[in-house]
Order: sequence, then C-alpha cells, then structure tokens
Amino acid sequence: MNRVLARFCSSIPSCSQRFTEEELQAIIELKRRSERILDKAAQNVLKGRSWAKAPVLEVSGRKPPASWQRSSKKGQRFFDQNEQIQQSVVKLRWADFAERDVDVLLTSQDETLYTVEVKAVLYGIIQAIHLNETKIRMKSANEVVVRVANKRYTASKEAASFHLITRVVNGNDTKSRENQLKAKLETINEPEKPIKRIAKTTISENDFFQKYRNSIELLKKYS
Repeated sequence: MNRVLARFCSSIPSCSQRFTEEELQAIIELKRRSERILDKAAQNVLKGRSWAKAPVLEVSGRKPPASWQRSSKKGQRFFDQNEQIQQSVVKLRWADFAERDVDVLLTSQDETLYTVEVKAVLYGIIQAIHLNETKIRMKSANEVVVRVANKRYTASKEAASFHLITRVVNGNDTKSRENQLKAKLETINEPEKPIKRIAKTTISENDFFQKYRNSIELLKKYS
C-alpha cells in the first residue's frame, strides 16, 4: 500500500479490511476532487467579496441643448445649473469619495452624445488607474455603451476608445494582472437615482491629458 493510502487508512479504523486498494484509491480521488471544488468555491466567494467592496464610479456625458449651441460664443464658460450646461462635459462621480469628483470640459463641441458618453467611461478608467485602484464598479446610463464595453455588441463607432476600455472592463483576474485595474460596467437601472453632486474640480480636456498622461501610457500597455 502506498504512502497516500497508508495515511488515509490511518484515519479510518480497519480501513484495509473494509476496502480493497482499488476502492481506497477511488475514495481518495473523490476526496481530492471535492477539495478542489471547495477551494474553487472559496476563491469565488473571496472574489465576490472583493468586488462588493470595490468603489463605485458613475460616469456620464452631457451636451448643451441645440438652441444654446446656435447662439454660443467662443469663450463662454461652463456652468451646470439644473443640467442646463453650456459646454460638452464628462462627469466622473465617485459614490463614496466626493473629493475625487471631476468635470472634464471637452475641447470639441461637435461630438455626438454617444461619443461623449464613451469618453466618460474611458476617462473614468484613466482616473481610476491614476488613483491606484485595482477593482472598480462603474455605472453608465447609456445601455449601448455598456453593451459594447462588455463585448455584447461590436464597436462600429469609437473603436479606438473601446479597444482601451475592453482591456479593463471584465478583464481577466489573473495573477499577472493583479496590480492592473479591472472594472465591471453596468447600466444604471430605472429605480436608481444618479449622483447629483457638483464636482469640486473642473478641468479642461487638454489639462486632463497632461495630468493623467502616465495613467494613459499604463493603460496602453495593458494586455
């Protein structure tokens, strides 16, 4: 009888008399399989807990109404009062960290709302990398953007942005990527109330690129 069988039998009285060697080997194999299943289940529980504790980042894009755009003048300032904005903007709102909230004023005013909302997801990812987060739960009101980011739809527009976004959204939680940002992106459901909070920080798109340049370069290196 080999050492594994001997150790197993030592824990069961009259083991060798009750089972043949083939039966003992089958029992041990079943025991090993059950242990592997339990280990995997425990790992899944731990992963679930880590995601539950992950900070929530709500991202959105806004554009001014068409009537304002027709009468706009160069140099007018952004303001957000009752959502009557006067410049296209990306809004990043951290549920439990108001000090992280940022409004990014976009350079181009000719982009579609879809493009602005794609940028909101991408810029949120870039900021999270800068903050050294490894897991975040992101929320967007744009269902199409969410579906494309989760690879349920193919990106027919903004493919370059989605190429970077999909490196993070639902990224593999492997050991080689344990220090890289991973995100879950979900749609804001109807009963949920979006975060209505004025950001303490407002930054131009060009200044955003300068401030988070290192994070952008890191994202480009993600596999």
